[in-house]
Amino acid sequence: MTASTSLKLRLPTFVLVLEVVMIALYGIFVTYDDNSNAKLQNNETDPMENSMYRDYPYFADIQVMIFLGFGCLLAFFRFYGFSGMVFNFLTATLAIQWAILIQGYFQFYSDGKIHLGLINLINAEFACAVVLISFGAVLGKTGPVQLLVMALLEIPIFAVTEWAVLKYLRINDAGGSILIHLFASYFGLGVTFVLYCPSLNKGHPKETTSYNSDILSVMGTLFLWVFWPSFNSALTFNGDDQHRAVLHTFLGLSSSTITASLLRLSVQCGDK
Repeated sequence: MTASTSLKLRLPTFVLVLEVVMIALYGIFVTYDDNSNAKLQNNETDPMENSMYRDYPYFADIQVMIFLGFGCLLAFFRFYGFSGMVFNFLTATLAIQWAILIQGYFQFYSDGKIHLGLINLINAEFACAVVLISFGAVLGKTGPVQLLVMALLEIPIFAVTEWAVLKYLRINDAGGSILIHLFASYFGLGVTFVLYCPSLNKGHPKETTSYNSDILSVMGTLFLWVFWPSFNSALTFNGDDQHRAVLHTFLGLSSSTITASLLRLSVQCGDK
């Protein structure tokens, strides 16, 4: 059996088993929260006070970052662009489903059920971002099954770390500098250490970029840039805290872009 034939059998089987398990877990442990439960709505309920109208814009913005921003960003390899985008799509959808369950147990569990609302989806997308950042460290070195296994292992470790930091250390990590970016970076490095192959110390001939892959990567960067204020402010306290998070993030992004451009111009060689 060739490697491609083996993958055609292993990947669908693995995904099918995971989805069957997910459906069973959702059916047993998940229910709607107060804002999405139709049984708790009546003629005196004001629909405009539903958290849907407050949380959905942030949810939509982070969706764009996860599936378009990271998807295009991970297409920077010439021979791995399509796979990078597709594997990003597959890994992200699974990671979000899994994170809803794992994070739900630690943060939204009561009366024997995980209470599901938009805020769960936003939290799950943050957990998914952790996986995708780690994904960048092993891009081109792993197959889809390995990436899914990595997501299944990383999400619980992240959820426990997040729960411990928020509950016991009481750190308000707006934007996830510690919990998301730092954690994902070290986890990705840990995976590369496990997958280390001495024969690739001098690189691989397919680890090259092209004009088209660079364009896709820049597009992904622009998607992330535009929606980053939503990412940083989505889980901060409502009101002036959230307002300042948007302002500071945008100003920080703008000044960083200008500084990076100036430094690039000052150190480049030639007129290009």
